[in-house]
Amino acid sequence: RLAIGLVSPDSLAKVADQDTLSLQFRFVTGFVMFIENDRAFVNLGSEDGVRKGMELFVYAESRERMDAPEVGTLEVLEVRGPHLSLVQIRRGKGDIKERDRVRVRVLE
Repeated sequence: RLAIGLVSPDSLAKVADQDTLSLQFRFVTGFVMFIENDRAFVNLGSEDGVRKGMELFVYAESRERMDAPEVGTLEVLEVRGPHLSLVQIRRGKGDIKERDRVRVRVLE
């Protein structure tokens, strides 16, 4: 909420006249390479725009369907290379399998 009484109309006009910041995102897809307990490796890394703390969505591997169901989520613990990250399984442990697809939205 904006406390109008604390901001002068001139200040509001200056902010309104400034250019708007526009962020562009893109989706990057990869796959689960290896799973051990509640951690896994995915084939997405620094060159893909992946950063520590990002949430990745996991979809069941399906060669026949493009609308595979979401089976879980992962959180990036460490980016280990251009196309490699260590992740923590946040949701879907036991349902996520090697070769399942992962998807993440990254800033361009």
